[in-house]
Amino acid sequence: MTRETGRPTRDEDGAAIPPSALPTLSSGSDLSARQHFEKGYQEHLSGRHEEAIVCYQKAIDAKSMYEAFFNMGLCLRMVGRLTEAEAALARSASLNRLYRPAYKVLSEVQKALGKENEAQVSWSQYSRL
Repeated sequence: MTRETGRPTRDEDGAAIPPSALPTLSSGSDLSARQHFEKGYQEHLSGRHEEAIVCYQKAIDAKSMYEAFFNMGLCLRMVGRLTEAEAALARSASLNRLYRPAYKVLSEVQKALGKENEAQVSWSQYSRL
């Protein structure tokens, strides 16, 4: 992550967002969201993508966070659920329009789905940021 912009470097594009990158979530449903996100991240790192998806969904249910949608999209892609991955990544991008990795991975998923035009639009957005 660059110190100047707080954005990931190109090498980090497409990597799962760690819990340490979350804003402070300290009360009620925010705390629950953080706990589910952290559990999802651990499952994700361990390669248990289906379990991670469940945890990320619980985090999203508690608090709609672009970080959880992005990580869930990565896991959905890993298990071959590309249509769902596309939806999760698009939601991540809509929640944080400046988060470049969402557009990069979204473009890759759209290309895998044969959606060349949509993939080009997502890639263009990625390139502009």
